[in-house]
Amino acid sequence: MKFNLTIAACLVSVIIFLALPLSSALGVNGATLVASVTLGETIHHEMLVSLGKSDAPMDLVVDLTGMNQTLSGTYLSVKKDDDVGSYSARSFLNVSPTSFHLDPGGSQKVILVGIVPEKIGDGGRYALVTFKSAPLGNKSVGVLAEIQVPVALTVSGSKLVKTGDITSLKVDEPTLAKEQNLTLIFKNTGNIHYKTVAEAVLKDKDGKILANATSRSGSSINPSSSRLAKFELIPSSVLKPGVYEVSAQVKLEDSTVLATKEVEFEIKQ
Repeated sequence: MKFNLTIAACLVSVIIFLALPLSSALGVNGATLVASVTLGETIHHEMLVSLGKSDAPMDLVVDLTGMNQTLSGTYLSVKKDDDVGSYSARSFLNVSPTSFHLDPGGSQKVILVGIVPEKIGDGGRYALVTFKSAPLGNKSVGVLAEIQVPVALTVSGSKLVKTGDITSLKVDEPTLAKEQNLTLIFKNTGNIHYKTVAEAVLKDKDGKILANATSRSGSSINPSSSRLAKFELIPSSVLKPGVYEVSAQVKLEDSTVLATKEVEFEIKQ
């Protein structure tokens, strides 16, 4: 894949992620590209879709949609009526062809094109290219294979806002004297995707640290999306009856703190 580019002060990062069943030899060549473009530059991104020699013939449909994420970070297609508003790249991108046939051992070039708007604004823009295949003649029920190609565009030179909020922090029931399971939900309230490191600390009433745990987001969290983190807090000794506190914070990978939250729980007799 490639962009037709000129040197400029605005940076667009394109992140490509592939997800497909292990049982299918359907694949896409092309992974990740970071390139410099000017506003108004033409994007030309090539994807070569190929089928294994031992696979059955397939008819494929290509869909270009907005992109959202589940709490686990899985990518979701967002149709036009439910698009992600100012964070969507769908409106200035097109894909062709939108359908094609593959014989065993065959391949097809698919082109994603677009022009970066002159007034694209600040932050990130996102879209999802999805390839869905079915056996020739649709002789079986459902989709035989699916490949998702998320596109995340970062306009550098614009104002990149990296903010977030811990919208939920709960000590899972039942509370146990020997182990506390903690559930945290963090929302990206900024305008650009980023990865996070979440930390949780268990303290007694005097502020003494009894246990701590860390959870990394793994993949980036898109603007307006939330991510679930789970912790196991295991103190060195069984907790005595009383009130305890769990404090949590979510940071960027450079240790910039984005959000903090505390919650109390009680160990009873």
